Amino acid sequence: MKDTAYTGRAWFDGRIASPTDSDGKILEPSIPDRFVASDDMHTTAESYARFLLSVMNREGLTEAVAKDRETIQLSRIADSCPPAIAITCPEDVGPGLGWEVFKFSGDTFLMHTGNDKGTFTFGYFSPTSHSGIVIFTNSSNGHQIVLPILDRLGKDPGFVAFLRATVN
Repeated sequence: MKDTAYTGRAWFDGRIASPTDSDGKILEPSIPDRFVASDDMHTTAESYARFLLSVMNREGLTEAVAKDRETIQLSRIADSCPPAIAITCPEDVGPGLGWEVFKFSGDTFLMHTGNDKGTFTFGYFSPTSHSGIVIFTNSSNGHQIVLPILDRLGKDPGFVAFLRATVN
């Protein structure tokens, strides 16, 4: 991934969005000085979208590993689908290899989110329909814009309906 790092780099200068808290107050960006593979990746929306496309297109992996990534490793359907939202629930949901996997009738969605103080990121794709989206925000309220953006795009209504049901 181009323009991606876990620790500070010279090319960060002038390219890091100022995070904001839930009241809109500007916060200092958090740029670690130690590499932690599970957290605090800094990248551009363009680089992440290119990465998402390569994952969606199963580039650089054997077919078996790519298929395993799209396979639910541990079902969480019972925890994710209480009776109140049952009508919107997927057939199954749970972690895959590095992604949250959602299985709907004839379609699969892989999703990954990120949340740190003053930021929220959201990305998903369907290897079935080859659609997806990347949303990066610099706000603690960033999660609130995801559903309106997905509604506006009008893609993947079953998946969006499930996401909406889980936040209401």
